[in-house]
Formats: sequence, C-alpha cells, structure tokens
Amino acid sequence: SSAGGRSRLRVLCLHSFRTSSSILKKQMDFSGFAADVADLVDFDFVDAPHTVPNDKVDARLLDLFGEDEPYREWWNANPAPDGSSDQVYEGLYDAMKTVRDRTTQFGPYDGILGFSQGGCLAELMCRSAWAADGSCAFRFAVIMCSFACRDASFKSIYPEATFDANEVQNSDVPLSVNHTPTLLLAGGRDRGVPPELTGRLAKALQNSTMITIPENNHAVPRLRTEQQKESVRKFFEDRLSEKSASTASAGAAGRM
Repeated sequence: SSAGGRSRLRVLCLHSFRTSSSILKKQMDFSGFAADVADLVDFDFVDAPHTVPNDKVDARLLDLFGEDEPYREWWNANPAPDGSSDQVYEGLYDAMKTVRDRTTQFGPYDGILGFSQGGCLAELMCRSAWAADGSCAFRFAVIMCSFACRDASFKSIYPEATFDANEVQNSDVPLSVNHTPTLLLAGGRDRGVPPELTGRLAKALQNSTMITIPENNHAVPRLRTEQQKESVRKFFEDRLSEKSASTASAGAAGRM
C-alpha cells in the first residue's frame, strides 16, 4: 500500500499468549510503536486458532481488556512425556496453518511481527519454506520480548539458543537455516521473558539485530529515545529500500 504516493511495507502481526489480535493492536497503539513507523508500515493482525476460557487468562489482562474479549493462544506448552526438560507445544501445527492460511488469503506480506509467544511463532514461520516458489513467505521479521522454540520436535534447530545445548537431538521437521533479516526487541526489566532469552534466540539467527530497551518490561516496546526510534525506523527503511529495488528489478526483467 502507499500513503501520499509512498509505498509502505505490509506486516502480519501475531499476538502473545492468551490475548488476541485486537489486544495486540491496542498494545501497539498504546506503546506508540505503531505510530513511530506509521509512514513505513501497514500492520495486519490475525487471531490464534485456540480459544481459552477466562478462568485460564491472567487476571491483569482481564482487568485491562475486559471479560468479553475472546482470548486465544497459539499453543499450550506441556512437559515432554519422557521427563526431560523439553516441552510439547500442543496446537503448534494448527497455529502454523493459521499463519499460512492468512498469508494465502490476504497476502502477500513483506514481513511478520510477533510479541512474546507470537514472536516465537513468527521466527519459526521464517524457517518454513512454504511459499509457492519454495522459499520463506516473509522477507523480514520483528520479534518482541520473545524466545527460541522449546518444542522437542524443533529443538535441534536452536543449538545455541536452547537451555540444554548438550541434549540437542535430530529433528524430523524439515526447516531451513534462518537467514531472514530479523529485528529483536527486548525489555531490560522483562521478567516474563528476560532479555537473556531473547539474546539466545538472536545468536541462533544468521542476520539479526537486537535492541534492549532498559526501562521496558514484558510489553510491546515503547521506544523512549530518538536513537531507539531511529534504529527501528532504519530497519524498516532498509527493508522498504530492498522491496523497492526488488520491484524495480522485476519490472526491468519483465520488459526484457
């Protein structure tokens, strides 16, 4: 899409654990993050496939967003049956299908953004070669206050990021190395997902930039300084330049 003749990036957004697409939109508006890049990005929001009863939802979320909100999760993490420190993400494959279906129906998207659990899923989707041409469907990712996937099926793709690197096992899930340009945002005061966990994920990526905002907790990042805003905007501006160059190249090839 474009504003005043200027093209913008289309980004699919994945909400956090037991919230919803509408809640993430409110969080991004409240933090000012959406406004900080409004001239560069159009955000689209999608709901996770699994609904959650209110008695399973954090009371603080109910206080903030009400009991009428349909709360959802991408998966529910359970202990592995073998007694190891692994986890089993119940509902993960339905979650991945939801993102694929949304992309097929409403895409293409330039990038994908995820907060907390949604960030974990966003990173996984960048490893999945499921676009029509066999490539990743997203040119870049933005991951907020998130972590490496700990589902046992995917564990071997994160040798530097998992908690138990010595226990890495072979995986039968066909995923590629993640070369997708990725911006990771962490909160210095985040107790839900400490910045060290986001840092471990960053080490498992081939093309990542990580910004830690010291004052932020587990929330959609509020960019508090001009330097933080400039760094985030530069990431999106670089992606927009790449998109423009790719479009121009494709147009030139089509005229040959």
